[in-house]
Amino acid sequence: MKKKYGLFLFILFSLAANVSGQDLTNDMIYFCREYKDGKEVGVTNTFGTGPGGDSITVMARTKGPIKEKKVSVVVDKYESGEYVHAGTHKFDIESGWDYIFFAGINFWSDGYFRVSLLREDGSVIAYNFVNMVLVNGNSK
Repeated sequence: MKKKYGLFLFILFSLAANVSGQDLTNDMIYFCREYKDGKEVGVTNTFGTGPGGDSITVMARTKGPIKEKKVSVVVDKYESGEYVHAGTHKFDIESGWDYIFFAGINFWSDGYFRVSLLREDGSVIAYNFVNMVLVNGNSK
């Protein structure tokens, strides 16, 4: 019981820190259900997912031009006290962009995930945390 309570507090404080720390003094990523007609739909750090998983859209805002032509969105799942690699999505982008959406980032199961946006050399541009919650077989 103590382990579950500790994990709950860890997730709660991580989410609170990320929500309050989102400003344009630093590069940041955040999440929405989809980016449609120039609008972010369903911005949150917690999504309902079915038993087979789901996909969401990762949004990136940088304090200036990203200055990269290739980036990766890396997903790591929190399991047994550590983050385990769960997937990598590679994208070609324009170096002058400072607002980017990455649609179709897959999460194959429920759980707590760290999502990182990496430069081509592997260095981190920004990261954030998202929680995928199993919802009785319905994903949205």
